[in-house]
Amino acid sequence: MTSSLPTSSSTTGSPTLIRWRSAWSSRVRNAKFASGLDVDRALRVTNYLDFGPRLGLAWSVLADNRLVLRAGYGMFYNTPLTGGSSQMTRNIPFGIAQSFTTTLLPTLRLREGIPALPPLNPGTLPSGALGSTFDPILRDGRGQNWNLNLQRQIGTDLLVEAAYVRSRGTRPLMNQNLNQAPARLGVTNSDINRPYIAVLPALRAVTQVTSRGQSWHNSMQLKFTKRYARDFMFLASYTLSKTIDIASDVENATLEAYNFNLDRGLANFDTRRLFAAACL
Repeated sequence: MTSSLPTSSSTTGSPTLIRWRSAWSSRVRNAKFASGLDVDRALRVTNYLDFGPRLGLAWSVLADNRLVLRAGYGMFYNTPLTGGSSQMTRNIPFGIAQSFTTTLLPTLRLREGIPALPPLNPGTLPSGALGSTFDPILRDGRGQNWNLNLQRQIGTDLLVEAAYVRSRGTRPLMNQNLNQAPARLGVTNSDINRPYIAVLPALRAVTQVTSRGQSWHNSMQLKFTKRYARDFMFLASYTLSKTIDIASDVENATLEAYNFNLDRGLANFDTRRLFAAACL
């Protein structure tokens, strides 16, 4: 069985099609883009370039070792979730939804069983909103963390710390509507401007999971520690931070599918000030 479905498009409106061929089994034997990009059974390109270095430095500024400067950097990765909302098997022709409606004088009875479902037709074209697509060049989300920390010991059991902490997130998962009609003045029916209108006139929103998100986090962190001595320990910390992103969650989509920077703003989880204290 051979079938074609649109999985991505450019801003010029020309669709890119993905074609796959499967034998009479649940495994996809071969898959590639019409342009020749081979994605094999995984239906996505495997990335082998996730390089994650870690570096840490510590310097005792004073001879008495009571003032220490620390710095660190690390690069981390998150494997994207490619199931759930991005399962290709939920799309036509592999998955269909059928509803049955009865009346006050029942025309459907459970004892008669569920009516037969319509046969699957591989030639059925997608229509309405399509919400189960993913970018075949999906990349692992990457996070880079920096920190610069100055620690000062006071007496025998008191420690004061001040730190600058920065995080940079690239390629986190987000949703993108590949079939969004660009804004045009004087258009009464926006559907005529959808990128896929020429090949799939009944298709509307096409939600694709893509790794094109961005995030920025900067914070000042202050900490006071009274080490455990004479049956008492105390810790207090204060954080002043700001987190900006483009999409705070994989289920979030940008309002403008062709210019993500218009959605750049405070993250949903941004916490500007945080104070915590504990004692024992």
